[in-house]
Amino acid sequence: MPWVFALVGPVLVYRGVVSLRTDSRFQRTAQRAVGVVTQVRRDHTGDTSYDYPVVRFNLPDGRTVEAAAVQGAAPGRGSEGDRVDLLYNPENPTDIRIAGFMGSGQMGGIVLIIMGVMFVLMGVGIGSIFLLVG
Repeated sequence: MPWVFALVGPVLVYRGVVSLRTDSRFQRTAQRAVGVVTQVRRDHTGDTSYDYPVVRFNLPDGRTVEAAAVQGAAPGRGSEGDRVDLLYNPENPTDIRIAGFMGSGQMGGIVLIIMGVMFVLMGVGIGSIFLLVG
C-alpha cells in the first residue's frame, strides 16, 4: 500500500509545477485593470464551496468586458459592487485572475507541490517500516 503514496506524490508535484509555470506565463503577458464585481457565482464541490467573482472592467480601447475569475476563493472574499484589481490576457480578455497571491493560482500550485512531497515521504516512510518489520 505505501507504493500508492510514492506513485501519487510525484504526480501531485508535477501538477503543482505545471500550475506554477502556467501562472507565471500568464503573469508575464497579462495587463492590469480595475473592475467591479457584478455577481459572485458559488460552486459547491462536496462539503466545500468556492466563490468565483464575475467582474466587469474596461479595456484601454473602451470596450467593456465581463468575465468570471478562473480561480475560486473561499466564500466571503468579495461581494457585488466591490472594486478589485485584476489581470487579464490581452489576447483573450475574458481570461482573468484577481490580482494578488490568492487569486493568481500560485497558492494551488504550491499546495499541490507540498502535498506531493508529503505523499512521497509518507510512502517512503511507511514502506521502510514494512521492510523493517517484515
